[in-house]
Amino acid sequence: MLLWRGESGCVYKGRMHEHYLTASQPGCGITVVIKMVNLKGFQGKKEKFLEKFHYLSQLRHPNLIKLFGYSFIEDRVILVSEFMCEGSLEYHLFTREKSSLNWKTRVKVAIGAARAIAFLHDLGKPVTYRDFKSSNILLDGDFNTKLSCFGLARDVRGSYGAAPEYVATGQWSTRCDVYNFGAVLLELITGLRIYDPTRPAGKRYLMHWVKPYLNDEKIVPQIVDTGLKGKYPRNEAYEVAKICQQCRSEEPSLRPKMCEVVGVLEKLL
Repeated sequence: MLLWRGESGCVYKGRMHEHYLTASQPGCGITVVIKMVNLKGFQGKKEKFLEKFHYLSQLRHPNLIKLFGYSFIEDRVILVSEFMCEGSLEYHLFTREKSSLNWKTRVKVAIGAARAIAFLHDLGKPVTYRDFKSSNILLDGDFNTKLSCFGLARDVRGSYGAAPEYVATGQWSTRCDVYNFGAVLLELITGLRIYDPTRPAGKRYLMHWVKPYLNDEKIVPQIVDTGLKGKYPRNEAYEVAKICQQCRSEEPSLRPKMCEVVGVLEKLL
C-alpha cells in the first residue's frame, strides 16, 4: 500500500511476522513502514552508510522508531521500520485543514522528541540527529512521539537552516541539534512553519520577526497559534518561548543541553 511518493523515494505500508520478521498476509502480524530512498542526500560511501545503519538498528529508546531491517538495491536503500498511525507532526500542524493538537498534546510531543535527542546526545559516543524537523517527528494513536530512524542516518540539514557555527566551520555538533530543536518548538507555539516562501518577504523566516515576542510574557500570546483559540496556560507558553529562544541562540555555549530542555518541559506536564 503506497502511503507517500516524493523526489527522494516512496513509502509503503505492509505487514510483517512479529518474531520471524518475514512478510505476513493482511490482518496478520504487525504493521510496518517500508521506505525506498535514493542515496543522493547522503554524502559518503555505501559502506559508511551501511555501518551507520547497523549501529542505529541496535539503538532502543521509547521515543525512537524501531528499525527492523534494511537492504541496498543499486543506488537505493530499503528500510523496514515501525509504523506510526498518526503520521508526522508536520502533517498535524500544517497539512490538516484544522489542527487537532491541543496545548497539552503539543507539550507532550515536544517532551518525547526532546527525550529522544537527549538519549542520543548522552550516549558514550554521542550521536547527532542532524535532520531534526517536524516531518521526522512521528506520532502513534495516543500522540506519543518517536523520531524517524532515517533522519539519524542522513548527512543533511533539512529545511530549518544550519546553526551559525556549522555555516562557519562545517562541523556539526550536538549544539546544532539543539538549534534545530528550537525551530520545532517555535512551530509548536505558533502553528507556522519556521520558513515559508509564501509569506511576505519580511516574515518568511519565522524567527526573524517573532524573536522580540519570546522574552516578554505579556506579548507572547500574540504569536501563539490562533488554532488553540486561547485554550492554553499563558505561563506555560512563556516557559516554552523562553527555552525556544535559548535553543536558537547564535552563540552555541548559551544553548542548553537537551537533558536540560527535557527538565524544563517535563515541569509543564
